[in-house]
Amino acid sequence: MRILSALRSQALVSSQWLQNNLLNKQLRVLDATWTLKADGYEKYCQKHIPNAGHFDLNECATPHQYRPNNLPVLKQFKEYLQSLGINSDTHVIFYDQLGSVAASRAWSTLRLMGHSNCSILNGGIQSWEEDGCETASGSAQPAADKGDFELNFNRSLFKDFYDIIENIEKKQFTLIDGRREDNFLGKEEEPTPSTINALKAKNFKVPEVIARGHVPNSINLFAFDVINRENGKFKEKEEVEDIFEDRGVDLSNNLASMCYTGNSACLLAVAAHTIGKEDVAVYYGSWTEYAQRARKDQVTLVK
Repeated sequence: MRILSALRSQALVSSQWLQNNLLNKQLRVLDATWTLKADGYEKYCQKHIPNAGHFDLNECATPHQYRPNNLPVLKQFKEYLQSLGINSDTHVIFYDQLGSVAASRAWSTLRLMGHSNCSILNGGIQSWEEDGCETASGSAQPAADKGDFELNFNRSLFKDFYDIIENIEKKQFTLIDGRREDNFLGKEEEPTPSTINALKAKNFKVPEVIARGHVPNSINLFAFDVINRENGKFKEKEEVEDIFEDRGVDLSNNLASMCYTGNSACLLAVAAHTIGKEDVAVYYGSWTEYAQRARKDQVTLVK
């Protein structure tokens, strides 16, 4: 109990820690792998951490007109988590097999739903294997018992289109844009090829052209700069602090993050959490929504 109580304030755990605590009954490990080929479950079946369940956010999320990676329907999300055996006091450890974006999105979503007892395996399954830990294969086994997970939506961790528009004038929070610099500056056509592929993977109607540029007053910090390319782990606290400082982010301000479709923005929320900024909100509609709905005077294009 004391171990898990101390864990509540930690966004990241190491593979060694997880190996030592894998049999703790209050711990639930979930593989959140998602790919453009929608073969996350197939990858899970091929290889996963022993006793880990499979988590698929698409099981309870319906794409919105402007938001391909929409938030889940609350009632369905509650029932889905309960079906995975998640209780109100369960500490959930997410991981994925492709760079921690999916795990970070799952972590952010669970915290948004009021369940702060969650962490991410730093470095994902790559770190797990590199540290000599064993993997298993086969289909996901149903939870032994239905959980009693309850929702408590945390509005402070959520931003919608109207929040972003209002903030242009009121400046109540600093918006961090996790897209590449060329996209932020409007030098690349929108939507980007990667965004198009992501939209098509969800059978989402791809807009022919959307606005280029960025939200006025926002700050650009490429989301993947907080990840070590060599091992897939989040960078050390000192490095993360330097990255935020170098980009002009004042950590004493209220912060929100965005990206292309609302996934990699969650990397920034996790990274900020590791340096003590635990209340970064996420704009899940991100640029795919904003660029289609904003007026021309609500988009900054740097020529």
